[in-house]
Amino acid sequence: MQHQLNGGEKPPSERVIDQHREMFGGEYRLSTDGPHPVPELQETRSR
Repeated sequence: MQHQLNGGEKPPSERVIDQHREMFGGEYRLSTDGPHPVPELQETRSR
């Protein structure tokens, strides 16, 4: 169903998040409770 809705591309919400990361060089979410539990999603640069 998602493939049919998005035509094989990322959903719009994921594209916006990717654009934000490209523009500002980091995660768009505020993390105050420590690193993200998924290693691939952890912020690698210091603020």
